[in-house]
Amino acid sequence: MSNFNSKIGGKVSSFNTNNSSIKLFNFFTQPDCKGQPMWNPGTFECDKEDYAYRNNPIISSSPHVISILPGCFYHFDSPCYSGKKTIICNSIDNLEESNFNFTPGSLYIRTQFIKSIIFFEGVKFTGKGFGIKNIPLTNTDEIAGLNEALLKAKSLVVIVRKINEPVDPDW
Repeated sequence: MSNFNSKIGGKVSSFNTNNSSIKLFNFFTQPDCKGQPMWNPGTFECDKEDYAYRNNPIISSSPHVISILPGCFYHFDSPCYSGKKTIICNSIDNLEESNFNFTPGSLYIRTQFIKSIIFFEGVKFTGKGFGIKNIPLTNTDEIAGLNEALLKAKSLVVIVRKINEPVDPDW
C-alpha cells in the first residue's frame, strides 16, 4: 500500500498487508514516500482514530526490507517500492539493447550488497555520469538531478560490495 489517501481515502482505521513476508515498514507524513521515513517494527495492527505513528499523521508507506539477491537492486516505476518492478544485477553497457528505460519512481538498494550505481548518458559507460550511493530510495525525487539522469541513462555501472567488506561510514 503506497498512498493511504488514494488507495483508501479519508480516515484510515487499520493497516494490514496481504504479504505476510513484509514485517517492517517505513511511514511517511508526505505523499509518495517523500521526506524522512519513520521506521516501524510491524508490532501493531490497528489504530482507532486517524492513522498516525509517533503522533505524526501517516500519508504513505513502504516496506522497510525487501528480499533481494546479493549484488542486485530493484527499480520500481512508482514511488514507495510500488508499480512495475525490474531487478538489475550487473552493469549494463547498452540499455537500449535490453529494451529497458529507467523512469522516476523508487530504487531498492541494499547497503550490504551495493556500494554505488552510476548512470551514464552514453552507451558503454560514456558521456555525463550521475552516481548515487547505496541507499534505498522510496522516491527518486529525493535526490536532485536523479530523475533527469534516469531518463537520460543509456548505460549503468553497478559497484558491488564484496562479502564481509565493511560499509563505508562516509556514505
